[in-house]
Amino acid sequence: ILLSKLQVNPNGRPFMGPNLYMTPPGTYTHIHQDGHGTVDSGHFCLSGYNEVLMIRRIVERRKIHVVELLMGKELPAEDILYGLPHCDDQVSQWPTKDSIKKCEEMGYCPSVFILKPGQMVHINKGRLHAFRKMSSAQLPKTDCHCDLRDHILSSLQPSESLCCASIAWDWMYKGISPEGINREVSSILECARLNRSRRLQSLAIPETTLLYLAKNVIADFRGQKRDGDKSIILPKSARIYRNNCIPSSKKVLRGILPSLQFVVSKHSSASRSSKKCQLEEG
Repeated sequence: ILLSKLQVNPNGRPFMGPNLYMTPPGTYTHIHQDGHGTVDSGHFCLSGYNEVLMIRRIVERRKIHVVELLMGKELPAEDILYGLPHCDDQVSQWPTKDSIKKCEEMGYCPSVFILKPGQMVHINKGRLHAFRKMSSAQLPKTDCHCDLRDHILSSLQPSESLCCASIAWDWMYKGISPEGINREVSSILECARLNRSRRLQSLAIPETTLLYLAKNVIADFRGQKRDGDKSIILPKSARIYRNNCIPSSKKVLRGILPSLQFVVSKHSSASRSSKKCQLEEG
């Protein structure tokens, strides 16, 4: 119920995984945001080791600044940010300890860690991140993952394979509180708007999902108001989970209202402009 894309029928949803990745040591992505900032993603490591860098969610102009700090200025930051994450000709360097320190000073809260077999990481929508598959090669002392890699290599068994296998999938997390729902939905709409301005396709379908979500939640709210909770008999553990982890219909409606008003207003304005042009041409 927290996955907004489930509000859309299966034939109308984009494919979001799961995907299985088999990658050799040393391969990497440059810093990017999944679905151009419109989807959450999960990465589960089956074997091998993933060196991960992740930045907290920030506004667009700050994302450009982060890319410049971490990747240098040899290539335009926008080309790196909105390019394909596996495009080798757009990668200038892997972040250094100094660039991570600068990000910390700016309040970007960088996370530098290694994802081990059996571990999973959730990357919230719009969070810049990069992956590198750990190899047995020694890193420069300036590399932000140097100390972490040395520590793992010192404890590895000689026969242990470093070939990395992982499962990744995407979704659209909706949130729980009205404030959180508002942040999640408005973040998707903002990233989708920026993608359209660059003629890029978003992986998520935020406006369609929002309209279907409003339709379904309103119907659910009316049903609850008519029947009350007595129509549903749940065990105590299920009631506790529902009350604490699943937002009520009223909370969801409060959370999506600002974004819903924006979407409806935008499409109404476009419709009026279209009709006006048709009348002038006629």
